[in-house]
Amino acid sequence: MRVADPWLLLLLLPLAALALTLSRRRPVATRRDLVARLLRWGAGLLLVLALAQPQLTHGSGRPTMLVIDRSASIDGTAGRREAKWLEQARKSGPVARDGVVVFGGTSRLQRATAPLAGGAERAALAPGESDLAGALALALGRVPQGGRVVVLSDGAVTGGDSATSAALARSRAVAVYGVQLADGRRDAAVARLQAPDAVHSGDPLPLQATINATVDATATVTLRRDGAPAGSQRLALRAGDTPLQLALTAPRTPGEHSYQLSVAVSGDEITQNDTLDAAVRVAPQPRVLVAAQGDSALTQQLATDGINASAVAPADLPTNPAFYTGVDAVVLDDVSATALGSARQGALVEAVRGGLGLVAFGGPDSFSLGRYAGSPIDAALPVASLRPGNQQQRDLALELVLDRSGSMADVAGGISKIGMAQAAARVGARFAAAHRDQFGIVSFDITPRVLIPLAPLPRADVPRAVRTIDGLRADGGTDIYLGLRQAAEQIEQSQLPQRHMILMSDGVSEDANYEPLLRRLASEHVTVSTVALGGQADTRLLQRIASATRGRYYQTTDAHQLPRIFARDARRTARPTRVRGRVTVTPGADSPVVESLAGRALPPLRENVVTTPRPGAQVVLLGANRGGRTDPVLAQWQYGSGRVVAWTPGVAAAAVGPWAGEARLWQDATRWAQRAPSTPALTPTLAADDSATVLVDPLATADTPLDLASLAGTITGPDRRTAPLRFSQTSPSAYTASVGPLAPGLYRASVIDRDGDLPSANALLAAPYPAEYLPRPAGSSALGPLTAATGGRLLDPNDPGALTGGRTTLWWWLALAASGVFLAAVAVRLLPQTRAAPPRTPQPQPRARAGRQG
Repeated sequence: MRVADPWLLLLLLPLAALALTLSRRRPVATRRDLVARLLRWGAGLLLVLALAQPQLTHGSGRPTMLVIDRSASIDGTAGRREAKWLEQARKSGPVARDGVVVFGGTSRLQRATAPLAGGAERAALAPGESDLAGALALALGRVPQGGRVVVLSDGAVTGGDSATSAALARSRAVAVYGVQLADGRRDAAVARLQAPDAVHSGDPLPLQATINATVDATATVTLRRDGAPAGSQRLALRAGDTPLQLALTAPRTPGEHSYQLSVAVSGDEITQNDTLDAAVRVAPQPRVLVAAQGDSALTQQLATDGINASAVAPADLPTNPAFYTGVDAVVLDDVSATALGSARQGALVEAVRGGLGLVAFGGPDSFSLGRYAGSPIDAALPVASLRPGNQQQRDLALELVLDRSGSMADVAGGISKIGMAQAAARVGARFAAAHRDQFGIVSFDITPRVLIPLAPLPRADVPRAVRTIDGLRADGGTDIYLGLRQAAEQIEQSQLPQRHMILMSDGVSEDANYEPLLRRLASEHVTVSTVALGGQADTRLLQRIASATRGRYYQTTDAHQLPRIFARDARRTARPTRVRGRVTVTPGADSPVVESLAGRALPPLRENVVTTPRPGAQVVLLGANRGGRTDPVLAQWQYGSGRVVAWTPGVAAAAVGPWAGEARLWQDATRWAQRAPSTPALTPTLAADDSATVLVDPLATADTPLDLASLAGTITGPDRRTAPLRFSQTSPSAYTASVGPLAPGLYRASVIDRDGDLPSANALLAAPYPAEYLPRPAGSSALGPLTAATGGRLLDPNDPGALTGGRTTLWWWLALAASGVFLAAVAVRLLPQTRAAPPRTPQPQPRARAGRQG
């Protein structure tokens, strides 16, 4: 038995003195008083014993191995607790004989009588890490079967598989007990700071950061660039991760630049993880070729953003992709495929596949209007251009207005005119169905008739439409005006952006005032093409109708030509030209290209060139015309190793209206598409999974597989001390040099090829704080699951006596007994009184009488 608070037993002395004093002042009058007094004294005695917390110990002979965490996260308070447990180990026979295991990133066995590792000895344990699994493996190899292992740690594990160690412990019937030295401390840390490896001068420079906090708090986040303050802000943190993105611009000065992010929270208990550094290499300003068939405003707009932009004629672009070396991007400002030529297109596409950036701007000579469809340049673009007549969207309403007067039964070119009109109508119906257009027919003689109402014509409905067309018969007089008016009423109901009518007649019409109807059609952007068949047609009227509505006029005396004329005119009308009128712009996929447009209302365009997005392309902006159909306005994608952006409307103010002033948009598109800065082959980096190793990998950095015989280098730390780098080859193109644990901060590394095959390379390396300091929320300790899996439990960190075995506490039993005895004393006081017998006094004896004498 042991007593947790033996000093409380001193209360027995005043208790005994009080009992003696009361017994002298108040003599016992009755037996009841005597019993009650004894019971009260007994209750007091039991209460004092309960306060002293006596404990029964058992199992003290169980073989025990102590495992002590000496990693960097064990602070002074936790270290003092470890020392108390080690002192108890010295007193415990089973533990003292078996020794203890101390660990950080490595483990070693030491005698229990030796002091805990400190200074150089602790540094040898790689305190920046916590390999609990390795320490358990060492301990389990020393403790006998059926023993126990007691782990003293903060539960912050950085490596190893504790589940495997638990399985090994179970197989040997060894229970693992845990002593949680620290958990749930108030902490805020910069858990991540990531910057691009290299950017061009003036490029967007996004810094991705994560602030982790164990509690809700308000923090001050501070950013420094090259050691100088660059800004700070207050940030409300929630327990857990708070992502933070800093949108910066790369310095104009080329070279190595550093960024440092710090977080400060009131009452932060761990300051070693408050700061992280990042390094980025800034390359010179990007070089861009702007190809245009005349002067281009883009050249000056790009130059104002620090881009080295040069204007070239399309014919001056290289015909060999190798000549694009040193060029970061090419901008095509309304350049036709013909102006580029096949050789220059092929070289440009091949260079883009190899990493060159490409930005293509639309206009009257590019995309679908510049014969891009099927050309080499078309394959590299995120939007596909359409061939003339290859209408691939439902954007055309086609209405045929056919003369069925009696003269249409006559022969022209050896065949009846009505027969050829029917053949032409069949061509129009199949064309509309193939391209998902709206289609309708109005026939007329002296009165009009809706033969086929204007509506979308699915392929399945073509046979029915053909049967209706074949039922057309020639008879009666000619009134073109009524037929045209009836057709106008039909087509004006359509909401499609392109509405076209084809009018055919072979005679002279009744007189009518056409001007109001023609003005109405022109204002509604309805075009009318006319066909004069035969020598008796009213050619002047038909020419006037076509001219007033911006249509086309055809004349033929051969009915065989009608199907060909109808098909050609339908193809011309359906040819994907620019969409004119109000084009509403809406956002699509998110992209850094449109970052300058964030939070703004997007103005409409005045026109756009029709294209279709390619599978895998990101349509960033869409344009919706009056009919509701949407076409790409801005699209981007990755083509091989290169990035490509397509802006289909062009940059002329007549086409884009208010968008002509969006120079920031063109600059951001060019910077996004430009070639990534080249990296020297010998550029050193810190290994991703081991900041104590410097890595040189020419294959990863410059895509250059090399087998170098000899590398050398140096590394200079924040203290300006320089140490050599001794490389060894670890794979066909990778070389590593161990630099030992690096203190957090910035280091400058230099690497040379002593054989002189490759130029030397320098880099700024940012060493993070040890993984041991990564913040962990309360309850994330590895000790709980580990002890539960092996039949152990968590012990009180303030009770090193638990090493001697299990304990049964007795204080509450004694407190319960004290309460019972006190209640018994009260009950005795309530019993009926029984007086004690008074002491007997001796009675006087009567004297004997003298006898009479006779």
